[in-house]
Amino acid sequence: TVAGVCESVASQFSAFAGGFDSEMEGRGGIPFFVYSPFMTISSIVPDHNRLSTLNVMAVEPERVDEAGEAVISLLEMRRGNRDSSVYRSQNLASILDQINNVINILTWFISTVAGISLFVGGIGVMNIMLVSVAERTREIGIRKAIGATKTDILLQFMTESVVLTLMGGAMGILAGLGLAYGISAAADSLGIAQITPVLSLQAIIIAVAFSTGVGLFFGIYPARKAANLHPIDALRHN
Repeated sequence: TVAGVCESVASQFSAFAGGFDSEMEGRGGIPFFVYSPFMTISSIVPDHNRLSTLNVMAVEPERVDEAGEAVISLLEMRRGNRDSSVYRSQNLASILDQINNVINILTWFISTVAGISLFVGGIGVMNIMLVSVAERTREIGIRKAIGATKTDILLQFMTESVVLTLMGGAMGILAGLGLAYGISAAADSLGIAQITPVLSLQAIIIAVAFSTGVGLFFGIYPARKAANLHPIDALRHN
């Protein structure tokens, strides 16, 4: 061992933390956590009474809650504090439940915002198609006069509506990918974290399906209005 040179120490997270050890080596291999007997810490740290966290491992995973209650009871007995709000037991399962609850709330919130956005966007598409029908009334009359059926007119405007929403969906997908790669590059350049964007085929398929559905649902009314126009009335339209 050379004096002044830190030896790399394996992290306790090395089994499941991916590149955590490589980051530690860049900082001299100094571990973030050191486990030591309490009496040893008491002799090194002057203000050891302010220690706020104890890590305890249960003998069996099924007895984690029981072990937490036992530790709290022991602390209350040793420290002479009967206030139950002073000590708090927290295990990885409860932390995971809290994280899942937060994720579920965020998922519902984002889904609500997305639903409102889809509805507003669909109303916009319907208005655009209604304007298109009004501007092309004579064209519709001419097409019907030369033999176009209601189905032909209906399919024409339904197709235009779906193409319009698919273009919006494609722009949204590209914007999302650009934002993801932009955040990844910014986080990497600032040294915050290494984030690798993942292109999900399932998410793209869902986005395309929703775009198609919005186009079909909000395009049916303008398309039916165009298909039901009488040829003579349409030709008289100015």
